[in-house]
Amino acid sequence: MTIAAIALFVAAPVALASGPMPPAAVMPVGQSAAEDPDAVAERFFSAWRESGTDAAINTVRADFATVAGAADLAERFRPNFEACVRAYGKIVRWEKVASDTQGSLIRRDIYLVQHEHFVTRWIFIFGHTNEGWVIQHWGFADQPDDSWFD
Repeated sequence: MTIAAIALFVAAPVALASGPMPPAAVMPVGQSAAEDPDAVAERFFSAWRESGTDAAINTVRADFATVAGAADLAERFRPNFEACVRAYGKIVRWEKVASDTQGSLIRRDIYLVQHEHFVTRWIFIFGHTNEGWVIQHWGFADQPDDSWFD
């Protein structure tokens, strides 16, 4: 069963989603951009493993490109994170299996993530902006196909 193929590509402002608003104490979008994309992914996976869904979503908010609607998009995927943990168990470990760049401004990293009962594949596309390295797109898949081995 496919839980989700998450795609957060924000090229233009989006309409606000209805639903619960994020807590006031969360970090604003784009506030912790890193000089190293590896640090962004490490923060995300560590937060999810150690502190759960709220921490993972807050990390995405903090490291996502500062564009209109990014925080709302991160929040929309809360059910996917929670379903993933229910179906596959908590994250045990992760490893980066590929990294490709386009010049000095775009980088794609692919991670395999071991849950207690399953392995998922995560893709992060980072952009190097005036804010540092930020997430421009991210997603995961839980159904292996040939692309997992490209």
